Amino acid sequence: MRKTIFTLIELLVVVAIIALLAAMLLPALNKAREKAKQASCESNLKQIGIFCLNYADDNKDQCPTYMPGVSGNWWFEHLYPYNHSFFSRMITAVGVFPANPSCPSMWADLGKIIPPLSEPYNPNGTVFHGGYGMNQWTGYGNPPPYAHWLAYKLAQFKNPSAKYFVGDVYNGRMIVDDLSGENYWGTASTPWGAAPRHNKSMNILYMDGHVGSMAYKVKDFTMFYPTN
Repeated sequence: MRKTIFTLIELLVVVAIIALLAAMLLPALNKAREKAKQASCESNLKQIGIFCLNYADDNKDQCPTYMPGVSGNWWFEHLYPYNHSFFSRMITAVGVFPANPSCPSMWADLGKIIPPLSEPYNPNGTVFHGGYGMNQWTGYGNPPPYAHWLAYKLAQFKNPSAKYFVGDVYNGRMIVDDLSGENYWGTASTPWGAAPRHNKSMNILYMDGHVGSMAYKVKDFTMFYPTN
């Protein structure tokens, strides 16, 4: 019986074909993997939405203030009592602190936008760098005379199905200002902007509780302001 012997050229051709197929399949596999992470992120935002509604029910329809001023708490500190494990993170050699939850796709951002070591937690013991940010127009945790920054009520947001509540952001807050022309898409110098980390799109929890996705596009400030 005659044995079949592969020549070196034939072996190299087979290896080249396998490498070509792998190169063709890898982007599709990466995209599918990111889709799974995006779905997990959507689930996180739905949970955050439930906790926000719980908070509003317990506080006369008031939204959590998105960040503290002279006094007050970050939005995730307001929600921490509703689920300790979801809103906390272990900081090595320091301990567990109330924290901005992690988006499954955010870890690629570490060292680029989110400071991994230089600013791991706030002096008041919170971890505000994480996966999500709340719309600044929910309110600022500052006492009068800045009364106009006190927390809004959910009912004050017109067209809630189109209003941004919480979404993919780099450091816990979504700051928008059409007066200064600031773009709400995050950069290294503006980490409080939106993070299009899911195949160039971001997940959004809207004021009515539903979760959607928005591709990177021209800024639209109307989705933030309560009275629009």
